[in-house]
Amino acid sequence: VEATGEVLIGSARVGVSVRGQILVSGALARLRRDHPRLVPRVRVVEPAQVPTLLRQGALDVAFVPVPISGDDLELLALTAMQSVLLCPAEHPLADAVAVGPEALAEAAFVAPAPLLGVPGDGWPPGVARRVALYLDDPVHAAALAAEEGLLVVVPAALAPLPGMAVVDLAIPATPMHAVRRVAVSQSQDLAGLVIDAVEGALRLDA
Repeated sequence: VEATGEVLIGSARVGVSVRGQILVSGALARLRRDHPRLVPRVRVVEPAQVPTLLRQGALDVAFVPVPISGDDLELLALTAMQSVLLCPAEHPLADAVAVGPEALAEAAFVAPAPLLGVPGDGWPPGVARRVALYLDDPVHAAALAAEEGLLVVVPAALAPLPGMAVVDLAIPATPMHAVRRVAVSQSQDLAGLVIDAVEGALRLDA
């Protein structure tokens, strides 16, 4: 990144989980407006890869739903994302207003792969369920669930989606975190710029 006066020229390298991508998308317009010559490069990464990618300088910041620790890493709590249950219109649950996870033990789900041993869609770790197949992208997972008569848990910000009824799901919201290196070698703190943009977008949505 090159700083010319108050103008930043270059790239901000951002790593996201699938949920992190949803979180960051609302901040990209703000970041481009404030720094029109700074190009955000957003890539989906596994949370387990984040410490190495940050230390190698391949990422400036990452947004993930699981806490990541390290003596040289800083973890910032940002917000919590609420999830909803999507079910096909013809499913017995389609007319339900709300449901608890314990009532879904026998239902079949499309779900993302676990993240560091934790369900990737916010499902409570201690509550059993049956996953018929794993698919990380929630939009494609919902489309497949609609075709196959399966259930899917997605961030509430994505709902509604075509062919699916929305049911409130009584599970805790998923905390979202920003992770960056403690020592920043660049003259400009790119991680801070991106985090500020995300926090600004969250304030507008509140």
